[in-house]
Amino acid sequence: MPLQTYVRRITVLCAVFCFLGSGVYAQQAAAPAELTNEQVVKKLKDANERYWDGKMTHLHQDADRRKELIDDQHPFVAVLSCADSRVPPEVIFDQGLGDIFVVRVAGNVASKEAIASLRYIVEHGTKHVLVLGHESCGAVKTVLESLPPTKGKGVAAPAYMQSLVNLLLTPVRKAREESRFEDTLDNAVRENVVSVARGLAVSLEALRTKVTIIGGRYDLHSGKVQFWTGAWQPPPAAIH
Repeated sequence: MPLQTYVRRITVLCAVFCFLGSGVYAQQAAAPAELTNEQVVKKLKDANERYWDGKMTHLHQDADRRKELIDDQHPFVAVLSCADSRVPPEVIFDQGLGDIFVVRVAGNVASKEAIASLRYIVEHGTKHVLVLGHESCGAVKTVLESLPPTKGKGVAAPAYMQSLVNLLLTPVRKAREESRFEDTLDNAVRENVVSVARGLAVSLEALRTKVTIIGGRYDLHSGKVQFWTGAWQPPPAAIH
């Protein structure tokens, strides 16, 4: 076979493979908006398992991925998480650039700024939101300790935390009154996730687009995340 003919055939084959590859990537890029609630939860569970099992992939963290995202982003889920340094969503879910849209604030509260951020990404195509609380949340603990006990007075929360206290007060009070769990602090963490999820369901419904909201609780000891959906009744026990 003449060398020129061989080179032409190789060039054509390369072009075909590049075209097919671009088509596959286009399908992958569009997939996040099409995932069902169950598929999103499974994807997060599998990724979290890689994290606590020490088998992280560290995908989408290189220069090529950075270049792919210059003009657009398509995260498959938005995460409203606590600002606690021990709970970085990108790490505990083994995700890279452009995979998840993260909003972080102490106590994973739905502040005006947090809601505005989530509304933005929902309007741009992300249809699933995870509200992620965690074991031993400092913000929730501060509010819990500020409530007056049966006798005596509670310890006042710092003045700079007042806006957070106002958002956490109702679920924390409810958790202490109901005492559904042996650990009152963990009860409050879960109740706060439920309260925030319910509030977001109302706030995001105004966008007139279907958004599914997932609840989660991260365990500092094991690294595992427990999920719940539906009627917003959290599971009765923490993961061990």
